[in-house]
Amino acid sequence: VKLSVSDERATVDSEEIEIRVVATNKAPEFKVVLESESSPEDTTYSKEIIVSDNEGGDTLRVSIEPSWISYTQSEEGNLKTIKIEVTPTNDKVGVHRVTISIDDSVAEIVKSSYELTITNENDKPEIEELEDPIAREVTEDKRYEGALKVRDIDSGDQITEVSVVPNWLSATLNEDGDRLIITGTRTSGVVGIDKSYDVMVTAKDIEKEVGQYSYPLVVKGVND
Repeated sequence: VKLSVSDERATVDSEEIEIRVVATNKAPEFKVVLESESSPEDTTYSKEIIVSDNEGGDTLRVSIEPSWISYTQSEEGNLKTIKIEVTPTNDKVGVHRVTISIDDSVAEIVKSSYELTITNENDKPEIEELEDPIAREVTEDKRYEGALKVRDIDSGDQITEVSVVPNWLSATLNEDGDRLIITGTRTSGVVGIDKSYDVMVTAKDIEKEVGQYSYPLVVKGVND
């Protein structure tokens, strides 16, 4: 740049100076406004978030809290798309603060947050084996007794009804409501002949959601 000055006598003086325009790094920018959302448990929740960085060549690093939020990334020019895709389980029911952090390693880290509410969906009762598997064989005319673990993972829900087939067996809950006791006595029907049964155990919760578990049971015949 050349600067010139003159006085009344038309004396002219000039000087050249150099001006350098130095680029300054700008922080990454979120291209969308993050607002509160909700999604039911056991259903895939997905969301796309776009961020930009006008500084070509910067590498954007992404992190998201809470850590159970899974995501993928893709880039096109100066735009980065973050795709959240996660299936929350029952233990995630409630309100969560989701925070996305963007770091270009030069400017300060940029963050944006929103509230994600995971709503409860009634889950069916769960019936499963204990550490010691339930007996699958009994001698005719002898009392059969076995136990299974039962629970309802929904907060405030409980098991209200249990049943079992075949009908010569009966099912009851223990006092703590976490064990399903199966009892019964049966003859083989034919002397010396074994008889096989498909046992089906059923548990229902307050909303009549049904959980089931099946296993084989052999009644060993004896010669009387």
